[in-house]
Amino acid sequence: MNENKNRYELIDALRGLTIISMALYHFMYDLKIINLGDYSWVTNPFVSFWQRSILISFIFISGISWNFSKRPLKNGILLTVLGLIITFITTKFIPQERIVWGVLNFFGAAYLLMIIFDKLFKKIDMRFVFIISFIMIFYFPKLDFLKDYSFGFIFGATNNNFYSADYVPILPWIFIFIMGYAFWNIFKEKEKFNKIMEIRIGFLSSIGKNSLIIYLLHQPILYLIAKLIAR
Repeated sequence: MNENKNRYELIDALRGLTIISMALYHFMYDLKIINLGDYSWVTNPFVSFWQRSILISFIFISGISWNFSKRPLKNGILLTVLGLIITFITTKFIPQERIVWGVLNFFGAAYLLMIIFDKLFKKIDMRFVFIISFIMIFYFPKLDFLKDYSFGFIFGATNNNFYSADYVPILPWIFIFIMGYAFWNIFKEKEKFNKIMEIRIGFLSSIGKNSLIIYLLHQPILYLIAKLIAR
């Protein structure tokens, strides 16, 4: 039990670091929304890279963490419901920044899909799963024929009427999730790897262990702070 707990520590720390990076990005974005100062930086290529790195890190780490989930079905349903609640709230109260199929919806779907994929992948060399998933990120099938269907956006098929302030479709992001899943299975039996996973980085590990609640609360809190600064 203690060994498994130790293995979580560095993963929690990396998740915590990603949470901090995300919160900083969202706070600066909130300042832009309320027009506080010059925020032409949003169009800077580095900022786009920063935003993508946050999302990629979250998804990859979550793919690793799926291996530790004792109740992936329950977790998947919970994340899906939370994502739908966020969609309802943002659509009703801030439609200009509404979130449709955001990161929580993606994680909910990924957790549920991995229940099926896990049974298949256990029969395959995980190194093969990792490599194929990496290739599929760049060569995933475009499902443009789904654009005219109401559910097409779930798979990345959107039309001109679709908008979401936070949008993470299943394709191609599921492949990064699978890479995280496979990465853990490739190295989990390595003694040196396990020792590295035992590293605890104080407050970062603590933040990582509470990432879901922080994710749910950070945006309204940061937006309120930004509004107060703007006064």
